[in-house]
Amino acid sequence: MFCGYCGDSIADASRFCGNCGSSVSNTHSKVTPSKAGFIGRLHSYGCSRMFFIGSILYSAGVLSLLLNFSLFAIVQLITAVLSVIGVWMVYSASKSPKTPESSLVGLTLFKVAAIIGLVIFCISLVPVIFSGWEMLISDDWGGALIALSFIAFAIIIALFVFYYVALFNVLKSIREGVNNNNVREIKSCGSFVILSFISIGLRIIQDLIFLSMRAAMDAMMFELLREIPSEYRGLVSSLLPNFDTLPILLSLASSVGLIILVVTLKQFADSIKHNPIS
Repeated sequence: MFCGYCGDSIADASRFCGNCGSSVSNTHSKVTPSKAGFIGRLHSYGCSRMFFIGSILYSAGVLSLLLNFSLFAIVQLITAVLSVIGVWMVYSASKSPKTPESSLVGLTLFKVAAIIGLVIFCISLVPVIFSGWEMLISDDWGGALIALSFIAFAIIIALFVFYYVALFNVLKSIREGVNNNNVREIKSCGSFVILSFISIGLRIIQDLIFLSMRAAMDAMMFELLREIPSEYRGLVSSLLPNFDTLPILLSLASSVGLIILVVTLKQFADSIKHNPIS
């Protein structure tokens, strides 16, 4: 039989679940894993190999920001660290489900990181909107182009707003599920997955462009050094900027990890939707 609280298998002679400590005498304890409670399913996906691999790759984003550190990256680094800690706290809580409430701490860190990201995004919009508006009301010949740029910009803002609304709904549904050990569905999960893939895809395209640009710059530097006499190549090479590709590769790894985590979330949401908790 299986525990209705965490979904772990229980020996027939056992009185308590060895995984979470729930009493086997509970009528909800003798169920199949597909009928386990919300917390059991959350732990099942949270400690899966897929979630573990995704967490490792996603953590590479912090190393990428540290290697490519700048004043602007401080805020990004804070949100990335909070998100990574949240991921690993969910994984840790899933591996030790005797204290399921600890997974709520990880969800709280996700929410804090999302709020910080949303605030910084809104603040960064202010100078862009004001400068764009001044250009739009001027008699510059590029007014039509600027207007089209504003339309595209508005679409991007709308996507970001929908993304954060969907994210907060997902986190709220998971929190309710942990508190009640039951929830009918993960709200806005489908929208969150689609918007996440769009965001991750754009980030991957950006990283690939930077990677190709740096490869082109390395080729140009190589050709430049070939034209310099051999006795001066060492000196000139030390003066040239170093185009390190490691932060970009780590950023790409982080994007792949985030894709894996989003797919795991989708699988978890589908298990709740197609196999309702009794």
